[in-house]
Amino acid sequence: MKRNDDNHDDNEEQSNTNEKNEMVNAVLKKVKRLCNETLVAMKTPTDFFPKVEETEKLKKSFFYRWNMKLSNTASLDDFTIMKTIGVGSFGHVFCSLYKKTKTPYAIKVLNKEQMVRMQQVDRVQKQILQSVKNTFLIDLRFVFKTNSNLFLVMPLVKGGDLYTHMQMYSEFLRDERCIRFYAAQVILAFEYLHAMNIIYRDLKPENILLECDGYIRIADFGFAKFISTTNNKKALTKSFIGTPEYMAPEMLISTERKKGYTFSVDWWSLGILVYELKTGNPPFLNDNLIQMFDHIIKGKYSTPKNFDETLSDLLKKMLHVRVNMRLGCGKLGSQEIKFHSWFSKVNWDAIRNKTETAYFVPNCTSAYLVQMKNFFQYPEILIKENDQEEYSSLFKNF
Repeated sequence: MKRNDDNHDDNEEQSNTNEKNEMVNAVLKKVKRLCNETLVAMKTPTDFFPKVEETEKLKKSFFYRWNMKLSNTASLDDFTIMKTIGVGSFGHVFCSLYKKTKTPYAIKVLNKEQMVRMQQVDRVQKQILQSVKNTFLIDLRFVFKTNSNLFLVMPLVKGGDLYTHMQMYSEFLRDERCIRFYAAQVILAFEYLHAMNIIYRDLKPENILLECDGYIRIADFGFAKFISTTNNKKALTKSFIGTPEYMAPEMLISTERKKGYTFSVDWWSLGILVYELKTGNPPFLNDNLIQMFDHIIKGKYSTPKNFDETLSDLLKKMLHVRVNMRLGCGKLGSQEIKFHSWFSKVNWDAIRNKTETAYFVPNCTSAYLVQMKNFFQYPEILIKENDQEEYSSLFKNF
């Protein structure tokens, strides 16, 4: 009887396994039609499909941090400002040393007056930074404000940004194995952000930082936006925002922008990034901004002869002007990109767990706090303060 029960259980388990395999095969066939690609056999389906339970757990953790009230968890006196390592439209980034522990940090300083003048009060990015927790994303460690400025303290990523390294090691970084390694991490980062209902909207080499192990961390959430959900339907945003060379057609076409957009612009920007890493320039780059926007709207770019067929096909599908035809924007989302044959050699679990050796590792060994050659050399900038507090009502929740 016991043996019969075991056999019954085995048969039932085998039946369930067969049903699961049939479901996976059906999905594979659908993706193949979407991508028009010869799909490689998967080692395990879990490499591609995140567990629902895991995603829900991440969401719960995200929204717990989202609702936290962080304010003045440190002060400027707690840090020694050492060097300017970043200059942006709305603020500057400094390499600093936390006096209590001698730990290096990056401090982003946002000037209140400039934020108000440029109508960027709602783009402080504090709430998103304090909420995200992902291997490939920068996060927030301290936050405080002074009379004139807002301060966001983040881990110092000592390897510098990818753009700086592209100028020094262009030939090495243009290796498709290296590009694929970075692109895979961006996909995993975007999967997390999109699952948390966040559009990033500012992907570019300058915002991709390199850890000392060669893995990336995406920084600068100034253009990121949380998209609310009502009745399981995500709201759309209509902002005309981002780095011009990386902006998607649906941001530029007025009739499309009026309809709104969501995560499609991030997958478009990934296609732009892959192209730029391979060639050194974005595909639609043009000194004439109007002409560049016209080419983006028309999807008009040239494919260099040294691109192999799989890479050309990937970019053709990621840079499709029509959102519903763009890779990553269908019902299967990022899985459509992962299934493309250009990513066939990616071990997604190894990337996620950072067990794969990076193809390029920045030099972080230095007697100084960090190898400054990993960062662009900016003129030193002083943090200016007024005697009286400015715009207290506008930034009272910071």
